[in-house]
Order: sequence, then structure tokens, then C-alpha cells
Amino acid sequence: MMKVPYTKLISAFCLLLAVLLMVSACAPRTQPSPSAEASQAVSASEEPVEPKQSPGGEHEPSEPESLEPESEWAFSEEEPFPGDLPETADTPAIQPSSTQEGAGVYSPAAQSVVPLSLNGGAVTPQLNLTIPQTFSVSRPQKAITTTLAAYYIMGTSNPSAPLYFDGQEVERLGTKGVWGVYVQLALGTNNFSVRQGDQTVTVSITRRAVPGVQPISIITAGSMYPAVQGGVKVGENLAVECVAPSGATVTATFEGKTVTLQQVANANSGVPATFKGEIPVGTDYPAGVTTKVGKVSYQLTWGGKTTKYQSQGDVFVAGSGSYIAVRVTAYQGLVYDDPKMPGVFREKLRTGAADYVYSEDNAYYRLYSGGYIPKSLCEIVEGEVRIGNKITSVSTSIHEDGERYTFHGIATPAYRVGRGEGHTFVLTTYNTNGTQPVNVSSSRLFSGVRSTANQNNSVSYVFDFKDTGRYWGYLVQFDGNDLVLSFQYKPTLSGGSTPLKGVKIMLDPGHGGHDPGALGFSGTKGPDENTLNLANAYAVRNKLTALGAEVVFTRSRLDEYLSLDERLQSFEESGAHLFLSLHHNSLGESSDGNKTTGTEIYYHTNQSATAAARLVEAYTTQVNRINRGAKNGYYRVTLLPQSPSMLLEMGFICHPVEYENLTNPAVIEQSAQGIANGILAALR
Repeated sequence: MMKVPYTKLISAFCLLLAVLLMVSACAPRTQPSPSAEASQAVSASEEPVEPKQSPGGEHEPSEPESLEPESEWAFSEEEPFPGDLPETADTPAIQPSSTQEGAGVYSPAAQSVVPLSLNGGAVTPQLNLTIPQTFSVSRPQKAITTTLAAYYIMGTSNPSAPLYFDGQEVERLGTKGVWGVYVQLALGTNNFSVRQGDQTVTVSITRRAVPGVQPISIITAGSMYPAVQGGVKVGENLAVECVAPSGATVTATFEGKTVTLQQVANANSGVPATFKGEIPVGTDYPAGVTTKVGKVSYQLTWGGKTTKYQSQGDVFVAGSGSYIAVRVTAYQGLVYDDPKMPGVFREKLRTGAADYVYSEDNAYYRLYSGGYIPKSLCEIVEGEVRIGNKITSVSTSIHEDGERYTFHGIATPAYRVGRGEGHTFVLTTYNTNGTQPVNVSSSRLFSGVRSTANQNNSVSYVFDFKDTGRYWGYLVQFDGNDLVLSFQYKPTLSGGSTPLKGVKIMLDPGHGGHDPGALGFSGTKGPDENTLNLANAYAVRNKLTALGAEVVFTRSRLDEYLSLDERLQSFEESGAHLFLSLHHNSLGESSDGNKTTGTEIYYHTNQSATAAARLVEAYTTQVNRINRGAKNGYYRVTLLPQSPSMLLEMGFICHPVEYENLTNPAVIEQSAQGIANGILAALR
């Protein structure tokens, strides 16, 4: 081996030291976070808080398309059900996102592609948390037309150089160059000039008036009965309807019989109007079965032109001695007491649950057991309809994490289940007869069970609690011809350095794959919600496993996408003691993102309320972020009752300081600690 002279080694070492000192001297200096009173130079009046926009989420049933949807800027697979807009607090005053070390102040050099296993956790994916420090307008990315009266323009910039908006310097709230300007829009074309150095971008937004009711010249597709499916008994009248131009002539044909539909109300010529009518159903159908007959044909005569249409759904006819019945096809068959009150569920039926139909319209079936179920969540039972049930016996199984009661021979009935009056838990199954004893002699939860055969052909089992403190959640499942009612015990904390030993926690990084979630100031060129959700999930996992917990994910890669049903199924199959969906908040384009910060958490089931409140309190204390509260909502991922399930919106990525804060690896570590503290508090 060649020997290097000692003097040469000394020279090389000195040269290397000099280079390192020069790099250190040239490194960007950190700056203190702006004060709470700081604001952008170009702004406007404060707007009400709007929920995160979501044009692409998988949720059943789907929300009607709005007149003026926001752009592709934000996506949300955790979208609530129709009519549900999450409760929002009054817009809070801006406060620094964090005053803890490393939270609000950090070096640009610290933001890069990082593994985020800073505390010695398992291997994690490489996630890019870098915010580009180059001048760009990321929203809108091109000229747009809208009916919005105001718009929040966003982008990035070089933090070392001034930024001008219509000639006025923008006071950027953060230290990384991100910026947002809230502008009012006049009718017509609005041009705004954004400049940094020798670069100028013209933002063109054309505002048009909100259109009134526009004339149509067709029968709208989804309006023709049946839009999904429809059922009628033999010999009765089939009620049909559609939406067509006011003043048109509309007919409907079924079984070769044609009727002219009547316009329900007067309206200006050509505007959308509802037409209704009834077609007598023949008697030549097989007895004892329900037969699929086919679609309803419609004909429109309007403007000198005749056009023919067909309904999207099929009509089923119940023969003599048969009845129209439906079976749930969705993962959750959500039954409402009143369709006009979304979020107030009578029950959440499992796939396969069946019941008779009392009445229907084009969107809902009214069930004999009570309540209304969207037609999109179930299907009519064809052929011989047998959904009557008889309980033959009930078996009991007690295990370490809970107890299980199996009602044999009951098949898949409609049911109602949950906490009853006082210290009771009640299961009622419909179209059921037969009551059988339930053995709770070894139960840790119940002292006794009372069964009653009700007059409406249902059976109720009332479980009397002896210890509600051990109760953590329940789950109904079908297993062949059996209905299984399971109860989960509340997990207990262990002593020492691993208090979560024996506790299983499921983390759900929201969005993923083709769904990036909400986009921040970097647009598609920097950290989006998908990336931040996954980064936080891995950081939280490392904290929780260090405390002894078993942690499982719904997804573990940026390019991995799961539907809501797949996430719910993962949760159910995991047997986890707690489910936490991780998200980042945003606002609609018509709201001022500079004025809203903070953390909020959503839950639905009663047993999740306390856990949610404790978790958000511990989290916001740790990261010094505004606590916007624990809110009762009905995001899909919060609906399973087997154990507390929550959705945490960690912060607003449409606020400059909060976005920079949320993308800081050191703050992500603090966030993980806050979530770990919150989970410990929830289990105490």
C-alpha cells in the first residue's frame, strides 16, 4: 500500500476545514417567525371558514355536484355524506404556529428528502418535504372563469427578494417565501400582476354572474324513475316521474302501456320542471316471486322534435303472495330517520342485511323496520323472497380482549343496535321470531340479558351492564346464518416505559395514489397533503412502537390508494383498539387562507367523544397550535363503532406560516409526540 506523507495529510485536513467553514458562513440564516399581528400587504375582508373542498372522494351516497365547484386544488376521500358540512369555528386570529424549539424557526437547509426516522424507528420511505424557493403562482395555474366573488391566490417565491402584487409589496408571513393574497373579484375579467425581480406573472380571473335557472331541451338522465331500481306489487300503479322542459309533452311507457305525464307546477317555458304520472301494472306475473321486468321508456316532444329515453334502473314486480324486499350491497347501509337530516343515522346495516320495503321514491326506500335507506346502497331481492328469521340458540364466547354473542339461525335481518336507556345495551332484529336465553355468567360487562318478542315481528335483547367502564365498542357481523354481536374491552395501560404494550392502533394516512389531497403553496411541485399525512403516520408509528404499541397502517406508500370501504374493512379486520385517520386541512378558494389556523378532530360514535377531546388537547399543547376542538361529524372513517375512531386535521396548509410549520421535519416529530401523548390520555 502506498504511504501518504504526514505533511500532505495535514495539508489536506486544513483544506477540508477551510471549505467547511466557508459553506457554513454562506448558509442561509434563520429568521424569527412573524408576529401574530403580521399580515399581507394586499388583502381583503375576512371570509367565513369553508370546509376542505373535495371533488373526488369515494363516499356513498355521492354528494350532488355544486353549481361552481372549486378547482382540482383539494381532494378529500374522507368527505362527509350529503348535506354534511363539518362544523367550523369562528375564524380565529392568527397566532404563531409554534414557539417551541425547532417548530416555528428552522433552516432552509433542514428541509430536504428525509427518511423521518429521527428517533431510531423502523425504515421509512423517502419523502420530499422541500418547499421550492423560486417564484411561481401555483393557484390558479392558468386563466380561469368562476362565479366566486373573491379568490385566494397562492404561490412560492425567493424569501430573500421582495415580492410585489399589483405594485404593492407583499408582506410574507413565513420565512420560506410562500405567499397568499386574497382578492375581491369584479364581474368580468380581473387581471393581477405578480412580480419578483425581472419575472412577472399575470393572473387572469374572469368572474361571471351566477346564472339563474337555465332552459333545457332534454329529459335529465338521473331524473327518470327508476334512477336506480324500483319495485311495485302486482295489480298496483307504478308511479313514474322525470324532469323535462316546462311546457313539453312527456309520455312514459311500461308493459306496453303509455301514459302522458302531467307537469307538477307552472314554470317559465323551457326551464326544468317535474312531470309525474301512474301506469297500471298488470296481473300476469308468477305468484310468490319478485320478477325483474325492465326499464321505463320515456318520450319528449319539445321544440318540434321528439326524442326517446330509457330509465337507468329496472322495475321489479312482486307477484301475488310476494313483497318487495331489499338487501344491502354497500359496506355500510346507512339508514336515516329522515333523509332531510343527513348524519342522523337510525342504523348502519351490514352488507347482506335484508328488509321489506314499505314505500319508495326515486332516491330512497322506506323500510318496514323504520327509516330510509338510499337506493344506491342496496338492491331489490329477485325471485322467491324469504327474509324471515328464527333464532334457534345463542352462544357466548369470552376472550382476553372482549366477548362475543352468536345468534344462530337468524340469517341476515335488518337490525337496530346500540346503547339503550340507563345502563343497557339493546339489540333488536326485525322479521324475526323466537327468543333464546343468553348466558352472561362469565361476562365482565353484563349482569343479565332480557329478551322480548315485540308486536312488530321483531325480537329485542336487552343487555344490563355491570361495568360500563370496561366497555370500549361493539360490532355486528354476519357469519353464514348467524348474527354475531361482539364487544371490545377498553385496553389497560401497562407500567414502565412501555405503557401501550398489548394495545393495537391503526393509523390511516388520508388520500394517496391518484388522490393527493389538498395542495399547499407549492402546488404539485412540493409537499402535498398525501405526503404530509404519510410522513406524520411514520413519525407517529415510531413514537407509539417505542411505547410498546402494535401499530398497523391502512396504507404505507405515497402511490398507494385505498377506497373508504377498504379502509373501513382494514380497521374492522385489524381488531385495533383505536383508529386515527391523519389529515391536513384547507379552505375553499373563496376564503382567505391567511386568516385561519389550528387543529380540529372529528368523531361520530359516543365512545369516541372523550378520546377525541383528549387527543386534540394533548396534540395542540405539544405543537403550540390553536385547538379548534373535537367535533361530532360523520366522515366515513369515523362511523365504525368497534372502538374509538377519529379523523385529525393537524393544521391548515393554506396558511403560510402553518404550511411551513407542517412541512418541517422537526415539527413532524413534535406532532408525533403530541399524538402519542393524546393516545395515552385517551386510554387513561
